[in-house]
Amino acid sequence: KTYVAQHIKYVHMNERSFICEECGEAVRSKGQLKQHMLTHTDYAPFECEVCKKGFKNQVRLKVSNIK
Repeated sequence: KTYVAQHIKYVHMNERSFICEECGEAVRSKGQLKQHMLTHTDYAPFECEVCKKGFKNQVRLKVSNIK
């Protein structure tokens, strides 16, 4: 029941109650805010073994390896 309520609130009502203190962008969840906050830093801990380029999250590293 809780998940359904969250789904309705965030997807169908487009509620974005987590606000970035740096730029004011609003996102739907705490996790999204955490990922967004990385855009304001140089922190890129996921490194390509071949070219040593750093990425802010593992998904971006994986996507770059597919291309």
